[in-house]
Amino acid sequence: MVLHINPRSRRRILPTRKNNKNNNANETKKETQQQQEEDSDKSLLPLYQYPRRYAISLMVLGFIVCILVFLAKQESHSIQPSKTTTTTTTTGFMTPSTTNTKTNTPIVLSSLRHEQDDTSTTTTTSSMTIPRIMVAVLAYNLDQFQYFDLIYDSFRDICISGFSIDVYIYTTIDWPLEIMKSLESRMGPCHHHQQQHSSSSSSGPYFNVSIIIKDPSVKTDLARFHKTLFYENIYNYDLFIYTEEDHLILPRHVTSYLEETNHLKQKLGGGDHSADSSSSTTTTSRFTDYSIGFVRYERNPDDNYSQNTFEHFWNLENFTETHMVHVEGIDDHDTTTTYFNPRENHHQGMYMATREQFLAWSERPNCRFNDSTITYGDGQEDLTRQFMSSLWLYSKEGCNVTQLIPTKSYHDFFIHHLPDKYVTMRRKYWPNVRIETIGSSLATLQQTSPPNDSSAGDGRLRRSSDGDEFITMIDEREPPPE
Repeated sequence: MVLHINPRSRRRILPTRKNNKNNNANETKKETQQQQEEDSDKSLLPLYQYPRRYAISLMVLGFIVCILVFLAKQESHSIQPSKTTTTTTTTGFMTPSTTNTKTNTPIVLSSLRHEQDDTSTTTTTSSMTIPRIMVAVLAYNLDQFQYFDLIYDSFRDICISGFSIDVYIYTTIDWPLEIMKSLESRMGPCHHHQQQHSSSSSSGPYFNVSIIIKDPSVKTDLARFHKTLFYENIYNYDLFIYTEEDHLILPRHVTSYLEETNHLKQKLGGGDHSADSSSSTTTTSRFTDYSIGFVRYERNPDDNYSQNTFEHFWNLENFTETHMVHVEGIDDHDTTTTYFNPRENHHQGMYMATREQFLAWSERPNCRFNDSTITYGDGQEDLTRQFMSSLWLYSKEGCNVTQLIPTKSYHDFFIHHLPDKYVTMRRKYWPNVRIETIGSSLATLQQTSPPNDSSAGDGRLRRSSDGDEFITMIDEREPPPE
């Protein structure tokens, strides 16, 4: 303590408590001000002066950049959800995780989406009218993708033949991105030969694809949903095709079906359903009592890969009485319009139907072809897939439609079942009859040569007109004269 001496009074004066408090306050204020100045100076220092803070900042910044790059790549694949429903023709792919598996909302790919007027039934240009086809493919999972990939390319070939196609794939699993990108690369406009002088690719046929994912618990009922899809789009398309993922549908199958269906309609007559969806009146005809059908075959590796029908009995000794079909109103002696069928077991694994046929069959009380909830009786649940593909169509208890296979162009109505797994089973109720043998019976019946006679009877390998595959045409007739 410092003593202050008053020179006048010579008396000691001690510092007061008030002065002491003021001094402490001033010192504290100075220290606080000095600390703030030091902090301010530190904030102006470079970030690298603080290694820990610098490292954390870099890590956060890098994480943000990675997220942005990942989102950019995902967006570049055009994986976006559709804003439309299956009542439109918008098609393609989207992220499977965003798909509502309880609805028919398709996965769409916007980058190759072909915009189409949904109110029109065809695409009209100055040079041609392009028929529109809606295809539903049943692919429960990817176990048979190697076969699906083949028919996918075939649908693209159908598009190149002059048809605009929208393919809807019904499945129960998320398809890998690599597969979806592969399918995407084959989508888009198809360059039809009649379009070669057109400068606009949008004026030609197009090929679009959608995936509809359902819950795996639906099992075989997965085959049901396409009926609703078809009926909701009945006035937007000219032809409807349903198939399982292992049936090779080729361009000749489509063109031959349309040609023979039109020929049958001309022979039998009958009205057409109006394309106006507001019209409630439709005219039926005997024409819709029949449908041009198909027969499945497999290739037998034990017999030079011959084409064999594996699930039908053919009475080759009495082919006329067993398999020839009389169509009321058509002369049986008219060789341009004669038909046959297997008589039993009309399972095709697929079917085709024009708009007029689909509407007429849907109006039949026992058929209800557009009804996806229809049941087939007790004990038939396991056959839902078979009934949906064709058995119900040709069943007398169901649609009661008669299957017709034209004799003059029979080979155009045989469809390859790609797995080739039944023909080697040697089952007693599948006798494995060669297609060529059936053709010989038809040729003998008509006293004429079977179709593509230039390649028949010589036992040599030939390629079919559409490049399907090499086949052996063998029969017991004498070879043609040289």
